[in-house]
Amino acid sequence: MTFAAFGMEGSKEKRVDIGFQFPCQEKRHRCLTISIPRFYTRPMYTNRHPLLILPHILLAVFLVAAMLLPINGQASEPDNPRPPRNILALHSYNPGLSWTKGVNAGMRETLEKGGVPFIYRVEYLDTKRNPDPKYRELLYRTLKHKLQNKRFDIILLSDNNALNFTLTHRKDLFPGTPIVFCGVNNFHADALGDQKNITGISEEPAIRDTMALARSLHPDTKEFVIIGGQTLPTDIITDRSIKSMEKEFPDITFTYWNDVPARELKKRLTTLSRGQLIFVHGILRNEQGVLIDYHEKNAFLARYAPVPIYGFWDFELGVG
Repeated sequence: MTFAAFGMEGSKEKRVDIGFQFPCQEKRHRCLTISIPRFYTRPMYTNRHPLLILPHILLAVFLVAAMLLPINGQASEPDNPRPPRNILALHSYNPGLSWTKGVNAGMRETLEKGGVPFIYRVEYLDTKRNPDPKYRELLYRTLKHKLQNKRFDIILLSDNNALNFTLTHRKDLFPGTPIVFCGVNNFHADALGDQKNITGISEEPAIRDTMALARSLHPDTKEFVIIGGQTLPTDIITDRSIKSMEKEFPDITFTYWNDVPARELKKRLTTLSRGQLIFVHGILRNEQGVLIDYHEKNAFLARYAPVPIYGFWDFELGVG
């Protein structure tokens, strides 16, 4: 069984000064991309300037830049050291998820390299394991209690649910606090409404190019089997993006196995054969109904599927 992921040389990025005291520059970078020989990029908007961004690169720029913002408009002098910055990282998912674990480690590592003292607090919304709307209300009440009388210099967010949650409750929980987000799918600037002091990184996987590459490697392919979900906002967005590709591959049959229970999925996988390819995204619960990480999911799929498996993100596929 094979999983597809390729590391390629990066292209130039365009950085635009958005008001943070951090120099703009252009460099070449090396990074792991997903099944295609290029980065995925898209226009991104703050309250001031349009940006063209690369997800793995500018996160560090935004975080370091945020650390350099003066407190209350006062510049720092050598004999007047800045007090520690109070930083809250709010993640959409749980700490056991490899993607979330990696993002959090990257945030903290970048902050530590900034040379500015900080106090780092982390909260996990855990929305993959708890998609129930009633849970969101309980979560809001819990965080309101935990964070009452707390003030932060900046809020770092990862993924759609954390951004949506914060935009909804910002006035109550984080009034006026600057926000930096990453990993947000299908972002549109109008989603911010009239809220200010927000910037971040949009995520757009190269679905078409990944499928085209897979097909070129397997020219006898007749069917793409999509194993995903329609429970979480990010899964729904990805599912819609994949469906929009059907017109790009008119001679390929698209079959969707969304939210198929593990026991049933195991049976279906064994029926696949030459001419079929699997494209995977989203989460999977094992036969006991427990949410499993991407690597465990891939091991499960590879154990029963006799055909190649492709994905749209490196963290979903692992390193082999």
